[in-house]
Amino acid sequence: MMNSCKSFNNLITKYLDGNISDNEQNRLMEHIGCCDLCKDEYAKYNLMLDVLNEKNEIEPPETFEAEVMTQIQFINLSGKKIKEKKLLKLYFAFAMMFFTFMLVLSGIAFKEQLLSIMFYINLPSQYAYGVYYFLETSGIFLNVFKNILIYLCIYLSDVYFILIGLAVLAFLSKAYQSKNSKTAKTKFNIN
Repeated sequence: MMNSCKSFNNLITKYLDGNISDNEQNRLMEHIGCCDLCKDEYAKYNLMLDVLNEKNEIEPPETFEAEVMTQIQFINLSGKKIKEKKLLKLYFAFAMMFFTFMLVLSGIAFKEQLLSIMFYINLPSQYAYGVYYFLETSGIFLNVFKNILIYLCIYLSDVYFILIGLAVLAFLSKAYQSKNSKTAKTKFNIN
C-alpha cells in the first residue's frame, strides 16, 4: 500500500500543477476516496495552493489619500515657516548691523558733543575717553576705507576706459577684415 501511495503522491502533485490526464485524475480521486493518508496529503497540498493563489491585496482605508495630502501640506507649511523664520532672522541681523553702523557713524560725527554729554552725566572719565577713542579710531578707519573705495573707483574707471577702447579696436578690426575679404572675393571672382 505504501508504494501505491507514493505513486499517488506524484499524481497529487501533477493534479495541483494541472498536468494530469483524465484517466490519472479518475484513479487519483478513487484512491483519495478510500485512503485517508492520501486524502490528508491531498487536502494539505490543496490548502497550500489555495493560500498561494489567494490575492492578498490590502485595501487602504478610505481616508488614506486625505491623510497623506494633509501630511504633505503640513510638511510644506513647516518648510515655509522655517524659511520665513530664517528670512526674518536675516532681516533682523541686517537691521541690527545697519542700526549699529548708523549709531557709530553718528557717534563719529558728533564725538565731541558726545564726550561733553558723557562728562555732563558724570560718566567716569576712563569710559568717556574710551568711547571717544573708539569713535576717533573708527572715524580714521572709515576715512581710510573711503579713500580706498575712491582709489578703486578711479582705478576701475581707467580700466573701464581701456576695456572700451579694446572692444572698439576689436570691432573695427573685425569690420576691416570682413571688408577686405569681400574685396578679395570680388577681385578673384570667388563665390
